Amino acid sequence: MRQQTSGQMTEEPPMPQQRTFPTHPVTAGKSWSAAGRSLGVALIALLLLLLATGCSNNDDDSSTTQTPGNSESRSWAELERFQGSHFIREGEGALIAYAITDPQCPACTRLHERISQGATPNVEWRWIPVGFLGPQSRNDAAALLGEAHADIDAPQAVDDNTRLASGLGVRSVPTVFYRDRNGAVRAFTGGSPEQLEALERIAQNYPTRD
Repeated sequence: MRQQTSGQMTEEPPMPQQRTFPTHPVTAGKSWSAAGRSLGVALIALLLLLLATGCSNNDDDSSTTQTPGNSESRSWAELERFQGSHFIREGEGALIAYAITDPQCPACTRLHERISQGATPNVEWRWIPVGFLGPQSRNDAAALLGEAHADIDAPQAVDDNTRLASGLGVRSVPTVFYRDRNGAVRAFTGGSPEQLEALERIAQNYPTRD
């Protein structure tokens, strides 16, 4: 289009062409929702893995349907250093299992539940509370030991347990020590149903203690 200005014709600059950009708010919302669901699934999977193995970044999957746990190059006398005031006894049986647990560990709670529900009726469990996971763990462990043994210094007993467990090389809870039919000390982490089933099979034909 041309305009006349002061006797001269000038050309009007063209109007800029408008561009439109498609927006898809519904689609975008679905995309974010899908991402959120994926993250939620991943977090749930991580929690289930934690419950199945143990509370540590150094877990060892030593489950087996035959003999649960890896053979330990140590003597049973080392484990007997946990004196009567330092563990809580549960169940009866010739096979003794020392279980090092932390009250703040979900996998430890799961193991306690399985035992209380009768997973190993022929095993004597000796629960050894430690404070691996912080001050609250130490307080809760001391409360458990204090309830079972009214005449001890419970916080000191927890500290003794924690030091002894670390000295035995325990880096993950729950860790279970026991002696197989040949007298070898074995250890496993996690306490899965398969591990407990195998342990119970061993306990059913375990030599009677003197």
